[in-house]
Amino acid sequence: MKAKIKEINGESFGTFDVINALTRSFPEWKELVVDSYFAAKPQQRSLMEKWAKEGYEIFDWSTGVGRERSMAESEAKRKGIDPSDIHEINIANYTLWFGKKVMELPPYTIWKARIETKEETS
Repeated sequence: MKAKIKEINGESFGTFDVINALTRSFPEWKELVVDSYFAAKPQQRSLMEKWAKEGYEIFDWSTGVGRERSMAESEAKRKGIDPSDIHEINIANYTLWFGKKVMELPPYTIWKARIETKEETS
């Protein structure tokens, strides 16, 4: 299978460039993003390509449409994403959340935050 190359702002940007850009900080979600990218409508795919080019990346996802924006904003803060600049795409029965990193958190900080969150909900 050959990757489709598009021109975005005069630069070549292939499908795999989009996927890699959107999953830069969370490569464990690459399969989800690939499935979503190919299941998306053309307009949604164009948005994902645009966001990838602008430096956005996936930081969260949820099943159904029950995830409130305020919950996504909290998750964005926890992961070093600007909570005032997040976007969502609803594909099939799930939602993907995209945002821009404002700071790089060391892996320990992210891991520790996940542990603390789990303890709070237990």
